[in-house]
Amino acid sequence: PALSPHTPKYEETDRRLGQCSVASYCQALTVLSPFPTRTMGGTYSRSKYDKTAYHEKFFFDLIPGDAASGKTVAVTGATANGLGIWLAKHAVLLGAKRVVLLNRASPRNAPALAEVIAFSKECGSTSTEILGVECDLLSFASVRNAAKQLNLICKHDGLDVLCLNAGTMAAPDENTDDGYNREVQVNFLAQHLLLKEVFPSLKKAAARTGDARVVQQSSGARMIPGKKGLVKAFFQKREQDSQNVSLPSGLRGDQKKGAGMLMLGPAWKRYGQTKLANSMSTEMYREQASRKEIAGVKFVTASPGLAASELQATTSCEFQSMKPWEANLVFFLAGQGVRDGSLPITQACFGPDVQSGDFYEPSKFTAYGLPRAISTGGFFKNPKADAGTISDDNTKQVMWELLADAFGGEVF
Repeated sequence: PALSPHTPKYEETDRRLGQCSVASYCQALTVLSPFPTRTMGGTYSRSKYDKTAYHEKFFFDLIPGDAASGKTVAVTGATANGLGIWLAKHAVLLGAKRVVLLNRASPRNAPALAEVIAFSKECGSTSTEILGVECDLLSFASVRNAAKQLNLICKHDGLDVLCLNAGTMAAPDENTDDGYNREVQVNFLAQHLLLKEVFPSLKKAAARTGDARVVQQSSGARMIPGKKGLVKAFFQKREQDSQNVSLPSGLRGDQKKGAGMLMLGPAWKRYGQTKLANSMSTEMYREQASRKEIAGVKFVTASPGLAASELQATTSCEFQSMKPWEANLVFFLAGQGVRDGSLPITQACFGPDVQSGDFYEPSKFTAYGLPRAISTGGFFKNPKADAGTISDDNTKQVMWELLADAFGGEVF
């Protein structure tokens, strides 16, 4: 059952966080904890925090019921208990013509497709075609093959929405077979290669309707790099026969034994780099599209806030980059269910008044709540607060050229 948007939990969190004067959000969460850390230990359970309070108001009052009507939507990382699968379900709910799930081959792939199909039947949207295409972001070859299949699927009407949602968080310091850091490739490079390969389909949809969208999933972790900004060397290929095999200092290696999220070790700094790159590249693409006079393709960013998905379970249990008590603490104070966490990216993909350069995130302390725009048309409403997100022209040009080098040609 749906919860009221004004549950006592959220009202109390609003009051207490609103009174806090601590600059660091992570420090604020720690200071406000009403429990000793030992009571938040044990294991992290995603389902414990997977409650929803805002989606009913969003769909009843804030977005038209046919916002995705006639659209072909493709989303990466659409597996069970994640933001991507809820974006796919919302596309069905809003009348999409076709929804394509782009996932790597895994035991979670087929159940995710079946879950979206079942959701379609439950809400009576039997006209939506729901497809799955294998796309392993750890392999550029797999991404290129997935792009070919997606272009074939979209050969008549084009691709209306490409949602670059997939991601890994605070993963080990490993290199892929393509020669890049694992987190860089999954969270950033491979998805932008997909964008490059399907861009003709996006242009076809834009020519037909005047509105095709490329939507990226960023995160509050984009603030981790701070004034240092993006580190070019982190995004470059690791050359096995040179001194460039290791990552730059501060981004190299795994978490020290016993260190967790609040210590912001190298795993978290790598994650922050990729999330900043997601938001920066939206600015970069908007400006490049304007220079190249590419009309109708919009570039938009979203951030889910603190959404209880499988991401935290993987980071805590498999990668061990987050302690269970840390996950329990932040989600107890300001967490939300994964469906509510998918509302910003749903708004970015289907909102009727979205402009290229918009950035949507939760309205309550950037952690939970209905989505709001912190940037409209590329202009941030509070440049001082979002100084860590806004990139300079030189950085954007460097990243544009870096992507061209990685892919053998400019993205578009």
